[in-house]
Amino acid sequence: MSGLHDGQGDARAHLRTVASVSELATPDNADDEALVDAYELKDGNLRMFCQHCFAWHQHGSGAGHRIAHCLDPDSPYKPGGYVLRLAGPFTRETAQRVERQAAAAERRTTAAGVYVYFFPSDRLDKQSRGIDLWPCKIGHTAKNVKDRVRQQAAAHHERPVLALVVPTDPRAARSLESALHAELAEHRIHGGAGREWFNINPEMVCELVGRLYPGARVEHTSAYWCGLHGTGFN
Repeated sequence: MSGLHDGQGDARAHLRTVASVSELATPDNADDEALVDAYELKDGNLRMFCQHCFAWHQHGSGAGHRIAHCLDPDSPYKPGGYVLRLAGPFTRETAQRVERQAAAAERRTTAAGVYVYFFPSDRLDKQSRGIDLWPCKIGHTAKNVKDRVRQQAAAHHERPVLALVVPTDPRAARSLESALHAELAEHRIHGGAGREWFNINPEMVCELVGRLYPGARVEHTSAYWCGLHGTGFN
């Protein structure tokens, strides 16, 4: 991999430190099932806060795998469901804390920054052949990450998976994107996809950001990443 481009100090100077998703224990089949915190009601039933629906879903007693209760067929939880992990009793204070933290994380992922997204079929195709790298787009925007991703994927038949976001000062977004592109140049997909597509996986980008910009934190909000690191917010 190449070194940092000259001038990338601008990106380092302007990167904001934001809260990251806690790295929690994961199930053996983490690629297909998201590990989520659940809170126990007095009757033994469990409630979990759904990041996709932005609402509480209720399930029967006992930790373990559940079919997703999301009504939206495009929910990223639909294919594999999720695994409930008991995180404590359900109280008013707990509910308020979880909702505040989820709202704060949602605001951060709609800010300016660098993002990585991919389409589920690309990942499944590669992994079905034992390949853990698949087409991912690394882009940037000075406005709203989620709006930008929706705009770019509007004509595609699949809903994209927004795997991670690095919120930055708008001035730093392009510099950070350029640094990542340079470091991952050997993985660039050549052809009609454009220069922002790479045969990688989101973990590679997360590791690279941590190495190049130790002060930066990464937001992981998709069910893809939840399966690897849990869904608790700091």
